[in-house]
Amino acid sequence: LAIRPQPMGRKDMLRLKEAGVDSFTMQMEVWDPRLFEEVCPGKAKSRGRDGYIEAFHAAVDVFGAGSVGCNFVGGVTLVAAGGHKTWQEARDSHAEGDRWMTKNGVWSIYTPLRLQPGSIYGDVPANQNKYPPTEFYLEVNLANHQAMKEYGFYQKLNKFTWCAMDCMDVNYSGEIGMLELAGNIGNWLSDAVPDEANWLAKFISSMNK
Repeated sequence: LAIRPQPMGRKDMLRLKEAGVDSFTMQMEVWDPRLFEEVCPGKAKSRGRDGYIEAFHAAVDVFGAGSVGCNFVGGVTLVAAGGHKTWQEARDSHAEGDRWMTKNGVWSIYTPLRLQPGSIYGDVPANQNKYPPTEFYLEVNLANHQAMKEYGFYQKLNKFTWCAMDCMDVNYSGEIGMLELAGNIGNWLSDAVPDEANWLAKFISSMNK
């Protein structure tokens, strides 16, 4: 069972684990300490950036390395009022967050920036010209993959965490590591996903015919 709640104390995490939760993911959205409060004012007020960091440490202690996830928004620091001026600065900050998470037992993924109409950043016309280029996503993915390999994280990753998060993130490059580790992702998931529900294994099999 994989869940994506708000940060909580260790006591509540233990209750969730006892209830059968296998993996635990929190949406931190942005790593940069300077921009966290602007991008996430509600989260900054209710828990604070330090509270998130504390909760990630506690979650890894409770659920184990590879069973805890963090989601960032790729490129959001480019549209924040006091944000990064270049996509390279945004890339470096994002990669720093990825590396910290991976080193500390947390699987780091991201959702690509989307400037939805009606949102704070989406209603600023100039922001439509600030989407990160393709190079940003390619280099962020590569840095993430390198960190995953450096810390042996592909072998630690809880398959239920992968199932829950991979479906929401089409630009994640962790598939590279899964192909190296297991030949294909469908086979790697075969003991976690019932055969009748493992659409990925079926698709890969059909392509090989």
